[in-house]
Amino acid sequence: MKFTLNVDDANALIKYAKAYVLPNNPRELYRMIKVEIEKQSITATMLTNASVIICHFRTMEDNSENGTMFIRPPLTKFKRKDMFVTVEDSEKETVYITASGKVTLQKEDTVYSWLSTEHFFTKDAISTIYVDGNLLSRSIGCMGNTVKVEFLGDTNGLRLTSREGKAIVLPISPKKAEKEFEYYGMA
Repeated sequence: MKFTLNVDDANALIKYAKAYVLPNNPRELYRMIKVEIEKQSITATMLTNASVIICHFRTMEDNSENGTMFIRPPLTKFKRKDMFVTVEDSEKETVYITASGKVTLQKEDTVYSWLSTEHFFTKDAISTIYVDGNLLSRSIGCMGNTVKVEFLGDTNGLRLTSREGKAIVLPISPKKAEKEFEYYGMA
């Protein structure tokens, strides 16, 4: 199976993988990215022993094969001049092909029993607000390992509290946020 991403999306996937996929973890499951391929998009799921992240990316072409694959992420970003990255997966290896060459990563002989993550993302939300992800990340990033997150209401946002400090992350316009969600087919 294979798919092609523009280089910016491929580098965004690597950025998430660096935060979530642990290359030295003894459990192979935590060193892999589960990729679900659909007609014009992929959904990448990464696990740590305490969190799940799911990312959506549009592919550069219609995918001829729908299905699921498990890929090893590269440790370095791709060059912007490459413009696109094609990811090919087989039982033994993951290959990243760009205009300037290819990177091949070997896989272990493992049968991947992947945890189901759908129940983590229930549709029964009590309330929904949108926040700037970069601001939320920066706010949490300067706090310690344990952060208390409190929902203060639709217009007051989130209060983050830790041993090191406090922060408020205010909501952004739902109209602006929903346009972005529609673009990626997640509305």
